[in-house]
Amino acid sequence: MIREIGRGSIKESFDHLPSGICFADTYGVIILCNHQMHRLCHALMGSDVQHIFELRGALKNPAPGISFADASGHVLRFPNGQVWEFREKIVTDTRGKPYTQIQAFSMTELYAKKAELEQENQMLEQINHRARRLYKELDQTVREEETFALKMRIHNDVGMCLLTTRRTLTEEGALDELRQVGKLWRQKIYAFTVADSISYDDLQNGQEAAASLVDPLRELIDSAAGLGVKIT
Repeated sequence: MIREIGRGSIKESFDHLPSGICFADTYGVIILCNHQMHRLCHALMGSDVQHIFELRGALKNPAPGISFADASGHVLRFPNGQVWEFREKIVTDTRGKPYTQIQAFSMTELYAKKAELEQENQMLEQINHRARRLYKELDQTVREEETFALKMRIHNDVGMCLLTTRRTLTEEGALDELRQVGKLWRQKIYAFTVADSISYDDLQNGQEAAASLVDPLRELIDSAAGLGVKIT
């Protein structure tokens, strides 16, 4: 048995479309409008739509409580939280007669996902901000630990030199022993202040190498002073 789809069935399906849709003739008179578009127009204007110019005006200046969801001017947010995008275009029938079609597409889920992503991005930015702050604090902590390690090294090495010097002097060591103690002092100061690539002989003979020692040596003397040790 072959059944034909009648006009009533087509109109019923048209009325129950989830999207809103309406058509106007060349004079702007609404000739066909489904249930969803009727509901949206009533929310926009407070009354049923009769003419397409009324709908266009309502889309530009919607009723209180309805706002534009973005800067395009085509997407509106309704008081119930739903978001709809309205599109207008010209269509023709089989005989070539033109009609104006306005469709409304639900964008509620899309904008909800967009808001969710924006919130997640904001949270990620806060996490990144905290991470950058922690990295900065960590870098400061590492520098403090390195400074502390340097001070401990100065304290230990200078202390060892002081003990060696004291023992040599109190025991009235020979001149060679005193020279060895002097050499030990020079090596320790050199180790604190000059890169390994510059030898002690270079430091003795070269003005440029000797000049590079001035600021680090002052830093060594200042660091030692903070530990209660005076280097002359």
